[in-house]
Amino acid sequence: MMILMIYKTIPVSQSLCKDEPTNQTKSATNLLVRRISTTGLITVGEFKDPESREVFRYLRSDHSLLGGIWIGPSMKSVQKKFSNLNQIQLEKIAIENSESIYSTFIIQEAIRLVKRNQTHSKKQEEEALIMEGNSGLGIGVSAKTLMKHSIKTTIVEIDPTVYKYAREYFGMIQPNGGIYLEDIRVYLNRNLANDESKDRQETVMDKFDYVIHDVFTGGMVPADLFVKSFWIDLKKVLKIDGVLVINFAGLPSSRAGLMVLLTIFDVFSFCRTFSEKDFRDQNPEELEFQNLVFFCKMNEVPEFRPVTKSDVLNSNHKFWILNRLMNHELTEVMSSILLKHQDLKEEMVLKEPKDSIKLKLAQIPSALNHWNVMRELLDEKTWENYY
Repeated sequence: MMILMIYKTIPVSQSLCKDEPTNQTKSATNLLVRRISTTGLITVGEFKDPESREVFRYLRSDHSLLGGIWIGPSMKSVQKKFSNLNQIQLEKIAIENSESIYSTFIIQEAIRLVKRNQTHSKKQEEEALIMEGNSGLGIGVSAKTLMKHSIKTTIVEIDPTVYKYAREYFGMIQPNGGIYLEDIRVYLNRNLANDESKDRQETVMDKFDYVIHDVFTGGMVPADLFVKSFWIDLKKVLKIDGVLVINFAGLPSSRAGLMVLLTIFDVFSFCRTFSEKDFRDQNPEELEFQNLVFFCKMNEVPEFRPVTKSDVLNSNHKFWILNRLMNHELTEVMSSILLKHQDLKEEMVLKEPKDSIKLKLAQIPSALNHWNVMRELLDEKTWENYY
């Protein structure tokens, strides 16, 4: 919200309200397109990593990287195999076969590996809801995978430009369950209201087998989507043996982190936690800013089956990550943090939307820390090309 208010006060060229390339200074980044949109300045660019010397394509909202793919290595491989194709055809194939720069999105795909009970028919089509309340769709890594596994996938994304660029520059496909370009709270309220007007037996099949809640941006999360009342509403659209995945980026033992953790676990008691990195032997109080992925069920602790080649659609990179998933588990670490701060539960749990202001204020240090991380990830010339 603070970032959006800043942009409302800055005079912006009319050209930035439509898709346009930019005038650039010399940089390792090649900006492809940009547009001022709902959540800020959305840009697509390509950056040559200084260590690997390989090129990745990224999607950015203001100073947050929403996702990216290693387009360089993929293009080299495709050019060797299909020398008779033109550049447009080569790029399309390269995008389709590019790997994500963030392993977090691949970890989210483990949602399919969580064991389900037999209350649902195997012949029944599985359904997934991916909610992106604040530019969280990213480039659509998880969504594409779910759809390739014949899961009917519904996406709720508040920023239309994020969805547009994901389609045009990252190979995101049309969601087979529908795309709703609106606030997730509007979507939930409308569907819950419709649900209450029908008989329960008529609507049980409309609930989701899988829900992915990924709404991080700018070093902060939209606080309204982390209050207890929201989690309770979300629970209502999840099947009884369904699986919820929550992505949270932050410092677990910080005040903001504790608010998020204590509130989530107050509604979903059966969760397991994983990180992009292996922190198993680290002091919980010394954990750095990181991406956490929670896997939750309503009535039992999630158990995972082994990953297979068909699960990862023959991607060696995805298989390598998911096959080592347990090496990145932080469930015991999270339990230790929560147990240590149980006396703060009454103060920290965000019960109603009005309590979201506490989380907004507590996240300011995290936003500043995230800004510094981004400044190290992309070179100075990239930021000089901001507009």
